[in-house]
Amino acid sequence: MKGFTLIELLVTVSILVLTAIFILANYPKFSSRVSLERTSQEVALSLRRAQSFALAVKEFGQGSGIFPGYGVHFEIASHADYAVYADINANR
Repeated sequence: MKGFTLIELLVTVSILVLTAIFILANYPKFSSRVSLERTSQEVALSLRRAQSFALAVKEFGQGSGIFPGYGVHFEIASHADYAVYADINANR
């Protein structure tokens, strides 16, 4: 008679269960790491955008004749918000 014994099936299932538990236990750490990496890439992209606008002497509005400096403002009160801005009145 060919087939699997009960012991072989139990060992296989237990290995699969242990692997699943290990993966699910590490998911929150993995998820937060991916979120942090995504946020840091967004901030780096915004900094690069402000830098390229400033170096390219980008006009504020088409036909406006205003060529302001550009920057990124990080709000201290809110750790989740920042803004790329054009300093049109030169007050920094």
